[in-house]
Amino acid sequence: MSKSHSVRVRPDRWREIEKHAWKLSQEAGKLVKPTDIVDAVILLKTKEIELEDVDAARKNR
Repeated sequence: MSKSHSVRVRPDRWREIEKHAWKLSQEAGKLVKPTDIVDAVILLKTKEIELEDVDAARKNR
C-alpha cells in the first residue's frame, strides 16, 4: 500500500466544501467532516477527470 499524502485546497473551494459538509451533517443528523467530502470526491471522481478539467481548474486559481 502506498503512503498517504496531504493536499492543499484553495480557501474559496474549502469554504464550499465546509458548507456542503454542514448541509449533509444537518440532513444526516450526524457529523460529516469536510475531509470526508474531499475523500469521497477523490474516491468517486478521480477516474472521471480529463485533461480539460485539470486545465480549467488551473485557470480558476
